[in-house]
Amino acid sequence: MKAVALSEAITLCPAIAAIEMTITAPANGAVNQAPDVTLDWNPLTGITNYDVQWDTTSSFNSGTMYYGTLAPGSISQVNAFNLRFGTVYYWHVRSHHAAD
Repeated sequence: MKAVALSEAITLCPAIAAIEMTITAPANGAVNQAPDVTLDWNPLTGITNYDVQWDTTSSFNSGTMYYGTLAPGSISQVNAFNLRFGTVYYWHVRSHHAAD
């Protein structure tokens, strides 16, 4: 997917996620997102934590990558913040179980 015009558009594309987990928002390839957007997924039961990443590369290896770990419970979303207009972002979430 190529970057959109340098107007007021931010594109978010979910990358690889756990097979059982469903990414619910924003939709794949969503454009014209705000610089602060909520990334949302369906929670799983029995999980010890979630790892969430977003980046400007689908390989998640740029200097602008964000990485965070969230405790389970009712948390099934995180706010991505300070995103740049005219930039494609990729994100994914991984679940961890105590047996991992």
